[in-house]
Amino acid sequence: MTWTLFSKQRIGEKHVQPPPISAVVIPAEASSAKPHHVFPLVMLVLMGAAVLLVDATLPLRGLWFYDVLPRTPVASWLLLPSHLLFPGLPTAFFQPGMRTSQAGPLSLAWKETGILFASLVLLFSLYLLAIHRLAGRVSLRFILCSTLVLGILFTLIPVVTSQDIFSYIGYMHLGVFFHLNPLTTLPTALHNDPLQVWIYWLHQPSAYGPAWFLLTGALQELTLLAGLKQVEVMVLLLRWFSLGAHLGSTVLIWSISQRLPLPTDGASTLSPSRRLGAILAFAWNPFLLLEAGVNAHNDITILFLVLLALWFLVRFPGTLRGFALAAALLAAAAGIKITLSLLLPGLLLFLWRKPSRRGRSLLVTLGAYLGTILVLYAPFWQHGQVLHFLLINPGSAHEQNSLYEFLLRLYAGFRGSYIAPATQLSGSHLENLVHLISITSLMLAYGGLVVWALLPSQGLKNIADLLRWMAMAWLVYLLVGSPWFWPWYAITLFGLCALLEASSARFQRVLGVLDLPRAERMATFSLLTLYCWLSLAPVKTLIPHLHLFQVAYLRGLWIWLPPLLAVCAWPLWNQLQTQRNERKALCKENPR
Repeated sequence: MTWTLFSKQRIGEKHVQPPPISAVVIPAEASSAKPHHVFPLVMLVLMGAAVLLVDATLPLRGLWFYDVLPRTPVASWLLLPSHLLFPGLPTAFFQPGMRTSQAGPLSLAWKETGILFASLVLLFSLYLLAIHRLAGRVSLRFILCSTLVLGILFTLIPVVTSQDIFSYIGYMHLGVFFHLNPLTTLPTALHNDPLQVWIYWLHQPSAYGPAWFLLTGALQELTLLAGLKQVEVMVLLLRWFSLGAHLGSTVLIWSISQRLPLPTDGASTLSPSRRLGAILAFAWNPFLLLEAGVNAHNDITILFLVLLALWFLVRFPGTLRGFALAAALLAAAAGIKITLSLLLPGLLLFLWRKPSRRGRSLLVTLGAYLGTILVLYAPFWQHGQVLHFLLINPGSAHEQNSLYEFLLRLYAGFRGSYIAPATQLSGSHLENLVHLISITSLMLAYGGLVVWALLPSQGLKNIADLLRWMAMAWLVYLLVGSPWFWPWYAITLFGLCALLEASSARFQRVLGVLDLPRAERMATFSLLTLYCWLSLAPVKTLIPHLHLFQVAYLRGLWIWLPPLLAVCAWPLWNQLQTQRNERKALCKENPR
């Protein structure tokens, strides 16, 4: 067994018995193919160049994104790519109340949005070329090292496309510096803290659970031990931490995929060559690298915890220790975002199908889950006031970036109806109706998944079935249960789908319908380019004859249309191609 930087030859497609799960290694390949040492490096350089182009484009002021290193010496040289490629164009800056007034003319904003879209398309195209041509030609070590290089380039981008990272640091300051409960205290309490002007949700306590505060608080304590209190230091530390979580998820996907049980139809697991191709597709995913290296969203950490829970299930199969550790990690993920509790019923249904020691397994699993939740929330409970944030969370009253938003805004545009702005704590009558429809749809769809899992002919027979159930449950939540939708919510789904793709060709179709690789690639494209719809130009441009209907409201369609085309249109295209080839063969056999 060797662990080489580049695999010297393409691996055969026959089944290979995987090594122990603790040994993350790649078997040496033996074939007549010639070594490919240069091409992977060439693709890495091209990907890096595309990242630098995105780096140069994102800080353009007309895009209306947010700088994270203001008034610091390092900001000037981080903006150097923008000044070299776009001389004369103003770059991002931050002065409260002056962003929109000094963003420049709308025509220039549309031009810069077009530049951003072209740079993201180039990055995505190179990504598709890389995962197509490098499968079987690289090792896990190369994937990890190259992902680290690309991730570092992302961490040096001097702007963020989401202000959430400032909220993370603000809630952390409330606890570490002001000794207040971040789950019940508004960020308006950050008196004389220069960070306050960067926080968008000033009138809302932390929408994240105690696990995230404990984790970020520990990171802040490390900076204090080093004598560093600057916001910029914490921004970089959160970015590096998220990048490390993304690399850890990559290793876990490789490790878990080697131990998932075989499908019941007798198909074998993927060869190491195809598995590495699937892992490369996850590791180099530009959307995931952007969210980890630029915005440092905690969903990257959540995905790592979910994958680690699955790793313990396959590392200790059928044991109480495995169930308890998996439940505790799922609870930790829910301790960051409460919506992750949707994954717990899948684990319980999986245990229900195990006749041996069913009661004991369920008791231990529930005890570990609830015990972890209790330990996490106890220091922040404050006589139950911690539950109050659920009532004033904007996601519980408004719609954003979803199909619900598109339909609601289209209806309101025709009727001239009033829609409350997202900064208000309560929604309008129409928004409340939409949320009622969303909750009802989620309950029906989720209930259908639960019933399907309980069917004797279906059910969750093994870990792979559990993985597919979790992927479908999260997809249902994103599609019908989340009127308030942001692209990083899909990170968990990307990780689960990548694990399915890396395990077996049989697992690459969820419920026999969803073609994971193609749908996942198109979802990467739509979510990556969604930030073009969130820039200044689409937000400030109205569609005529529709009351206050912004071009940006089309983003709900943009998110879901490309994956839908991949699911529906691609099989039709394949059928047409097959018929065309058959006609050509028939013409050759019977020439006139």
